[in-house]
Amino acid sequence: MNVDELFAKLEALLVLTKPYILRLWEKRLIFIGINLLGLTLVLFWLVVLYSPAYEAEVVIMPEYGGTTPGGSLTQITSLLGVAGGTGAPMEIYERLIKTPTILENVIYSQYYYDKLGDSVDLATLFNVLPNPKLRQRQQTRGMLLEAMDNLDQLISVSLDIQTKILTIKVIMPEGQMAADVANNIIASLNYYLNTRRQTKASNQLFYLEKRMSQVKDSLTIAEELLKEYRIKNRVITQSPELLLDQSRLIRNVDILQTVFIELTKQLELIRLDEIREAPVLNVREPAYDPIDKVNPKRRLKFTVGMFLSFIVSMLYCVFLPEIKATYNRTKEVFLRV
Repeated sequence: MNVDELFAKLEALLVLTKPYILRLWEKRLIFIGINLLGLTLVLFWLVVLYSPAYEAEVVIMPEYGGTTPGGSLTQITSLLGVAGGTGAPMEIYERLIKTPTILENVIYSQYYYDKLGDSVDLATLFNVLPNPKLRQRQQTRGMLLEAMDNLDQLISVSLDIQTKILTIKVIMPEGQMAADVANNIIASLNYYLNTRRQTKASNQLFYLEKRMSQVKDSLTIAEELLKEYRIKNRVITQSPELLLDQSRLIRNVDILQTVFIELTKQLELIRLDEIREAPVLNVREPAYDPIDKVNPKRRLKFTVGMFLSFIVSMLYCVFLPEIKATYNRTKEVFLRV
């Protein structure tokens, strides 16, 4: 494309756009007025209506074998003949965090809200009220689910597939509140893992403790029977029948003692296994009060708002005759009908 062709295209473009430029110039006062109105609305939205928001972050690291206490315990249990392991997969934590089991305690805990000068729970902060359409016994559950829906929009959970690092981010209107909520999520998850999570070792431990109690009672009874027998029959060397009865009693005591000792060994191993199976959250560091706001990004939002105001006002001023003509035709059609 040479210079002459380029100037020819620019001249054609100028001829094509000149009527619209003249329209915009004629309506310049309307154009300026619309943009001033847009400027006022954008500033009012950003300064008055748009609440600030802060983001706190907590990172859960995966267990790395012997580098953690869990790794040392795994080595000990391996030496004792108990199979090793690394605890629950991080994917389970990712799915577990946003469940009612974890979030119920988080929602109804108290957090200091500097704006009110008092402590509030998240249900109150989100202005969650009982739903009159639900039955009385369902309203508590309904309020919890509604509060969870609000909190779900403020929590993001992401898992790095390669490193297995789990990141939890919480957005709240105040920085310290965001940090407190994030730390409370970790505390609630840790409480669930250590108190409510049922493991195979826990079930085995329950059985062994019950069985040991039964064997101990049987052993005590057998020992008492042997003692009473010996007290009553101090001289039994001349009686084969008494010797046979005594050997039976001794054999019964020996069997019960062997069973009791074996159960005691298994109980200790299962207790170690239970500790190994109970995952310990490897938190990199607790969440702290963030300094920078995550929202509103006033400069970006102001630029976008004014750009939209400029485009809308320009289109309105340029195409105002077409808009009026379309409006009049539509009005006539409706009047005829």
